[in-house]
This record gives sequence, structure tokens and C-alpha cells, in this order.
Amino acid sequence: MGISAVIITHNEQEFIGDCLKSLLPVVDEVVVLDSYSTDQTEQICASYPLVRFIQHEWQGYSKSKNHGNEIAKHQFILSLDADERLDQLAADHILKLKNSGTLQGAYRLKRKNYYMNTWIRYSGWYPDSKVRLFDRNLAQWKGDYVHETLVVDPRVEIIDLEGNIDHFTIKSPEDHIKTVEKYARLAAEKAISSGKKLRPLPSLLSAIAHFIKLFFIKLGVLHGQIGFRIAMNSARSKWLRYKYYKAKE
Repeated sequence: MGISAVIITHNEQEFIGDCLKSLLPVVDEVVVLDSYSTDQTEQICASYPLVRFIQHEWQGYSKSKNHGNEIAKHQFILSLDADERLDQLAADHILKLKNSGTLQGAYRLKRKNYYMNTWIRYSGWYPDSKVRLFDRNLAQWKGDYVHETLVVDPRVEIIDLEGNIDHFTIKSPEDHIKTVEKYARLAAEKAISSGKKLRPLPSLLSAIAHFIKLFFIKLGVLHGQIGFRIAMNSARSKWLRYKYYKAKE
């Protein structure tokens, strides 16, 4: 009972090596679907066994991930982003399931998100559970605007796995700001395409409420300056969404 790991990449030389190291003891192949990286991503992938590096025109997150699933050799897919990796407990648990021949349906893993080198346990960032191991005949990626979502057949029981995915999501404060601006633009585009109306007062109140929720209710205050930055940037994203929407309306 084999497992294919599927990763989509574009200029991921900083992270892809560690991602592959965490996967190779567990899976039977790694499909790296790359949208023509110009850094050392291809050379790094070529240095690891069991890795199929395939360059493919970018089609959006969902279509690209679904394409990777389709060309994988095995029915079970383990999906990671390049800046993610399995921790040892998760790897051991998946390997035990594979070796016992008991893989079935879909499996959910908790995700530990890091702000630079700090694990953000609060601010609503953990456990951030995601289905990442699944029978490709029972699940498909949907959506491309803000975040792609894996839609699993509702008849399938989703099983929680032990261990975590380590996700190195924010490289620097500047990277955080760029990410916030990127997703605010995408959210504005989604609102326009769906016909949703965004208004200034509700957007402002949403920003204020979001800050209070993340910093106080979700205990971001326990992370000090980083927790404040997370709450402030998340709140700012709510207002930026309206700002970009208004500019394109």
C-alpha cells in the first residue's frame, strides 16, 4: 500500500530540502510539480531519491494540486507545501499505518505554524488541523482565490493522526506584511467576482473585532510583540480587503 507525496513549488530552495527529508522515510515517491522555478529548487530535488520533478504551467493552487494527484503513482496522497515538514511522531504514525496495510479514507494532522523560529501556539494559530493524507478517489482540491480547500467525500470518516506538520509560514516581519497584502487583494477579487458588497463601517468594525479576538480572546498577548504583530496585521487585512475592493469596484 504505497503513498505518493505531492508538493507544488516555485522558487522554494530555502525550504524544499528539509521538506523532502521529512517525507522520504515515509512515502514511496515524491511528485514535485514546479511552475518553472528560477532558483536552485530543481537541482535540490534532483539530489534526492524517489523524487519526480515535473515542470508545469501554473494553473492556480487547486488545479495544480489536483494535477499532481492525478499523475502520482499511488492511490494515497500525502500533500505538503514546500515550507512544511512532518515531525517525527507524525512520520512514525503514517509509516505504521502504511506498513500494516490499514490506510483508508482520509487523515487529519495538526499544524504548528512558526513566525520565523517561534511556534505560535496561541493567536488562533494552533492546532490549525488539516486533512493531508487521503485516498485521491475520495477527495479533491477546490477554490483558488484565497486558500484552496480539500473537499472530502462526506461519507468518509476523517481520522486524526498523532504528531504535527511544522509550517514555517512567516520568514520575517516584512514577509508577513507582503502575505497580508497578497491575501487581502485576493479576498477583494473574490468579493467582486461573487458579487459580494464590502462596506467601510462593517470592514472597520471587523478589523477591530479581529484584533480583540486574536490578541485577547485567543491569547496572542502571551506571545508578546509577535502576538501583537499577528493581531494587528490580521486586523489590517480586514481593512485592506475593503480598500482593494473599493479601488477595483
